[in-house]
Amino acid sequence: VSYEGAVANDEGRDAFFQSIKNYTAENSASVPVTLKRPFAQVNFGTADLESLPGKVTVSNVSLKVTNVYDRLDLFSGVASASSGEPAEVTFAAADLPKQAFPEIKGSDKTYSYLEMNYILTGTDIVDNDVQQAQGELVECTVTAALSSGRNAVFNINNVPVQRNYRTNIYGNLLTAPAEFNVVIDPIFNTPDYNVVVSDVAALDAAFNAEGETANITL
Repeated sequence: VSYEGAVANDEGRDAFFQSIKNYTAENSASVPVTLKRPFAQVNFGTADLESLPGKVTVSNVSLKVTNVYDRLDLFSGVASASSGEPAEVTFAAADLPKQAFPEIKGSDKTYSYLEMNYILTGTDIVDNDVQQAQGELVECTVTAALSSGRNAVFNINNVPVQRNYRTNIYGNLLTAPAEFNVVIDPIFNTPDYNVVVSDVAALDAAFNAEGETANITL
């Protein structure tokens, strides 16, 4: 998996695989094969995109993420890093995703997509099933470029990711008060679970204070 020149919100980076082992073909055999993602999908959604002060809008977004792998052994299902250690990868700035943000069960809010990216993960395979792997943790830094000429930058530590699951990070990400929630949601299976990460300070500096960047870390 090459991340060179990778751009945020690119659905074309999606992929699927399966490995069938110890199978002997019979005459006229028909074998159903289900393909699943070797990736975790990491999504950021905000409920305040249409209510930014001063008619400010988000021009584009980018993502920097740690602990990313770039190799996959299709037979064993084990992900690894060509450099020996997982890398820090940057998905370059791009327009916001066009599709709807994944539905958040139990929430009465509508969330707008800020960011969507696929990350190769899976170094600990479960029950010798190449499509099942233990979850891992990454760190994410999202940069939202605003029409005001400033950037809103927020860092989120210890984000859980897992093969063929999507992790949804959502809340009022751009205005105060901002409550960040993390959901890890299986793309093909159920159930899901929610983790409230933290209540954080506002990003008012992105609109009012001097300087070009407002930073926030969880």
